[in-house]
Amino acid sequence: MPMREALFRRILFPTDFSLYADAVLDCVKDLRGLREIVLLNIIDTRMHLSLGVEILSQRAKSELAKLEKTFRDKGAVVRSLVKAGIPSQEIVMTANEEDASLIVMGARGVSLFREMFLGSTTSDVMRNSKRPVLIIRFKLVEKLGKIKCERVCRDLLGKTLFATDFSEQSQRALGLLETLKESGASELVLVHVVDRGETEEEAQALRAAAEKELVGVEHELRDDGWRVKSIATIGIASKEVTSTANTENASLIAVGARGKGIIEGLLVGSTAEAMARRADRPVLILR
Repeated sequence: MPMREALFRRILFPTDFSLYADAVLDCVKDLRGLREIVLLNIIDTRMHLSLGVEILSQRAKSELAKLEKTFRDKGAVVRSLVKAGIPSQEIVMTANEEDASLIVMGARGVSLFREMFLGSTTSDVMRNSKRPVLIIRFKLVEKLGKIKCERVCRDLLGKTLFATDFSEQSQRALGLLETLKESGASELVLVHVVDRGETEEEAQALRAAAEKELVGVEHELRDDGWRVKSIATIGIASKEVTSTANTENASLIAVGARGKGIIEGLLVGSTAEAMARRADRPVLILR
């Protein structure tokens, strides 16, 4: 399987300086193989800005300077940017301008983050970015009357569950996972979900065919140094993948942004988006 450009070569990390963003940043600091990070804060011009863009920009630069130091202490190259506009649009544009290899975001943001399962900015970036997006999720718990983020990204690359539909897009996504080996990844769980079949017999036949195809993929990955397990199941793809991730105690769910069939018409497939919304652990959307 051909090697691809390392996913952690240049990370773009948008931050709103919220509790949730700070927790995500702690996960980013622990990523092995991180070479360069671009920190980004966006002043949302849709909001009523009583202090003005210039004052908010100076405050943001001050906060970003503090974050820069923590990455330099770990030996990473770090830069920071402040922009004004609509956050999701600015994030996607900046990722292209900076040639980011990966965008890392939290599932929630500063606005109504307790009520939203997947923040609108994260959702919009996931749908519109042409670059891989890592969505890191935290459990929100109340301790001593305060809301805190309970970390769920320890050993992020310990066991990666990869959902495949055997499409060309899935094969390209699997190739991108190869780059994670330099960051310590070594264990994969391959999952294929049969979500069609007019009869039980037809569905079981498709499952048996998928199991055979998974065996071939397993052999190739083992030759590349992975420890691999494969599972073929029947049901709704997003539900089956997230359920299997829980059963297998996967540390990360990875999926191609698009697959075959009806989801080809979307920039990010409905199955991939449903996984990102449903999962209780980090999700990596690969492109």
